[in-house]
Amino acid sequence: MHWSARAAATISSTASAPLSSTAAAATAGTSPAFAFDSCHPWDHVFVDVCLRHVIRHASRDELHLDLRFALRRDDFCQKQDGGCRKKRNYSESDDEDEFSGPRRGYRLPRRIFDSCVALRTLCVSYCYLNVPESESIHLPHVETMRLTGWSDTGRAIQRLISACPRLADLTLEDSRKIRNLSVLDKRPRRFALRCCPNVKSIAIDATELTTLAYSGAVLAESVISLRGGAPILSSCSVDICSPILSAEEIANLGRFLAMFTGTKHLHIKSARMGSSMESKHFAADTLLPAFTSLTSLQLTGRLPKIGVANAVRRILEQTPNLERLTLLLMPAVKVVNYGYSRYPREVDEDEKRQEQDEDESRFSAIGCLRHRVTTINLVQYNGEEEVQRMLVWLLLTNAHVLERLCVEMPVNIEGQLLAKHKNDIEGWMVRKLAQVTFT
Repeated sequence: MHWSARAAATISSTASAPLSSTAAAATAGTSPAFAFDSCHPWDHVFVDVCLRHVIRHASRDELHLDLRFALRRDDFCQKQDGGCRKKRNYSESDDEDEFSGPRRGYRLPRRIFDSCVALRTLCVSYCYLNVPESESIHLPHVETMRLTGWSDTGRAIQRLISACPRLADLTLEDSRKIRNLSVLDKRPRRFALRCCPNVKSIAIDATELTTLAYSGAVLAESVISLRGGAPILSSCSVDICSPILSAEEIANLGRFLAMFTGTKHLHIKSARMGSSMESKHFAADTLLPAFTSLTSLQLTGRLPKIGVANAVRRILEQTPNLERLTLLLMPAVKVVNYGYSRYPREVDEDEKRQEQDEDESRFSAIGCLRHRVTTINLVQYNGEEEVQRMLVWLLLTNAHVLERLCVEMPVNIEGQLLAKHKNDIEGWMVRKLAQVTFT
């Protein structure tokens, strides 16, 4: 068994120390956290003993359980293999087990659900929750719940969530089991859904919702329903995990992003910056709505071709009150030429110059660049990719009220090349009085 360093820092003594020390910490008024980074089958009995001890001695205080039974990277959907779209299980049964044969992993003791009144935080990863029937669940004070890679059915998770009347922060990750979920009997402030590819319907009371995060394939607009009027969200994060969007996903993209029009801070991450909004499949009747409340925007992705600039332009045209723009420029994938193409496609320089002229004229008409954007952050700008340079040039030559520009470059850029990139950027800036920082 491997104990996490964070658990040791949170509580003076956990199960890795004598149990008497854990009891002393729990009774002294601390908020004990109990975490495992991994747990093998031969550790289950010892885990049971430790959990019973911590729960018993924390009965009068706040208890925060962080039970991680496997080390997995955050990229649950394995984007290089097609993302969440490729992981869908089209079975209609909500009770079908994801695993064949007996349930795998550690089985939580049911005492956590029926007699742990002190529980405030429940974070569980890669185990069988062993959720009892609704009448046996008593979690009156749970405020934060994060469930990752569980093997229980979707109905069991619904019972668990419904039994937490004070739940304010809910995160569901890396599971094919959840299909339908209702969170209408409480008012969460934060909700995150990451890499749950079989979701069909999520209904949330968004009256007090401030933070919303989603990671997965592009959903139909009706899958996530935010009830209680148009929410004014402080922060939203959307990670489109499919490396290549299908024509259907591109067509649905505008309607999907319409859920986030009330947010003040928006982060859109995709393999291709702008999520292919320059595509012909991004139909005219599904254009982006206006993000009138948006003041801060972050776009993350690669710039594989010149058309990405049009995708960024389409987004900026719908953000009239934008003040802060951050571009996290992922490095382009290097294509290996094995010599199969004997006649490479020639680049028509006149056609290329015409496209750049059209992009320049369109960017010059973006209202937020001319009148609102005061801060631009360029992260991982390498200055070598032609599309990167063109997009940054289009932004800086039209940012008329820019006050601060921060450019973060890779550490392996040599001195002379770094000086050249700095001179280029400073030369492109239409507003010379802006403060420029290179890191």
